[in-house]
Amino acid sequence: MRFVVSLVRIGAMFLPTIVLIPLAWTSKLWTRSDRPERRARGLRMAAWVQGHWGAWTRRALGVRVNTQGKPPEGAYLVASNHLSYLDILVLSGVFPSRFVAKSEIAGWPVIGPVADSTGTLFIVQADPRDVVRIGDAMRETLDAGVSVTLFPEGAASGGARVEPFHPALFAGPAKRGIPCLPVALSYRALRSPAAEAVTVCWWGEMSLPTHIWRLLNLGPVEATVRWSDELLVESDRKRLVARAQAEVEGLFEPVRQEPWPERGPFPRVDGQVQPG
Repeated sequence: MRFVVSLVRIGAMFLPTIVLIPLAWTSKLWTRSDRPERRARGLRMAAWVQGHWGAWTRRALGVRVNTQGKPPEGAYLVASNHLSYLDILVLSGVFPSRFVAKSEIAGWPVIGPVADSTGTLFIVQADPRDVVRIGDAMRETLDAGVSVTLFPEGAASGGARVEPFHPALFAGPAKRGIPCLPVALSYRALRSPAAEAVTVCWWGEMSLPTHIWRLLNLGPVEATVRWSDELLVESDRKRLVARAQAEVEGLFEPVRQEPWPERGPFPRVDGQVQPG
């Protein structure tokens, strides 16, 4: 019976992709227009499409969202900790925005094409010069009234702590006085005794298909999204990063690190399976 339910959920995950893809393609064409007003309209449509796709998909996966209220109005930089591919599904529904993601995601099955069609900014992390291109795109997005969401840790983690933020992508917002909203994400599996560090968080060398299948059989998951009471504005990049990191750390609730399930997928660091 559980196998059948999982297959139904997989079908439900693909349904919004089929329904929303014409709008996603339209928004992508508009963002390539020579007319600034059409590009702005395309960015707003892309954020709307991604928000609805994310909400539909995470419900199919059995993930519900707990928030502290309504987010601030206007366009701003959302800086969140990073635990899983689920983060995009959760945050896009709370903060309709344009995401900044590592370039490797563009090559992922299903997720990559969907992210590309909704205007995700793929950054080449190994190339420091790519920060300039991303900064220009972030500025245009914010000027269009669309927020930008990034994960300044640079990679997902097991959720024991908030990893150090990388400051590069904060340079443009600091220089232009763009407000930053620190956000903390955490997850709790409501019926599973196993640690969310492995069952919900996706990091290290975990197999994506295996992890998704496990998640489908996990039972209901609650995502908690907390954000700062105020938008941060700093002209100094280092100060902005320090304040954003401190706020996220203060809001963050670590996920359970043990017990681990008897079978993988398990993350590997330096070739060794991490015991939790």
